[in-house]
Amino acid sequence: MTFDEINNFLTSQELNSNLLPFKIVFILISICFIFLIGYYFIKQVYLLMEKRRVFNDFLKPTFDPKTYNLSRWRQIVAALQKEDEINYKLAIINLEGMLYDILRRLSYEGKDLAEMLPEIRDKKIFDSGEIIDALIYLSNKVKSDPAYKVDREIVKQIAKTVSDFLIKLKII
Repeated sequence: MTFDEINNFLTSQELNSNLLPFKIVFILISICFIFLIGYYFIKQVYLLMEKRRVFNDFLKPTFDPKTYNLSRWRQIVAALQKEDEINYKLAIINLEGMLYDILRRLSYEGKDLAEMLPEIRDKKIFDSGEIIDALIYLSNKVKSDPAYKVDREIVKQIAKTVSDFLIKLKII
């Protein structure tokens, strides 16, 4: 085939009429791509704004103790629901830490919960002082002796008392 024959074939009306449906399909696909590109650029602005917001939050962090304590409480409840020994120990340690942080924010003095205990008893913020004693005892036992077996019923009572305290403070 010569160049003239190829040119005549490509410019023929017969080929043009046979390729018309393909032209229409490709034009529609092109229009769809143009819309998708526009949609992408619009969304990219929102994505960039989201990245900028995350970066600004990283530079200027805000700390909300209420949501932090609520998150910690949910982790404690999740550990208690698993009902195995290691999660009960983890719940005891987390309960003590969370309670210590809350009481520190309430202006109680002491380097740990045991040092805050006299002030807690004086102000009678808990219905039962024995529960806090049990929490401190169990937490110290678990920290010093990892093989120590905790009584699940006592842990549940401690969690119930702390839960009532958190409800009274409107944390949960």
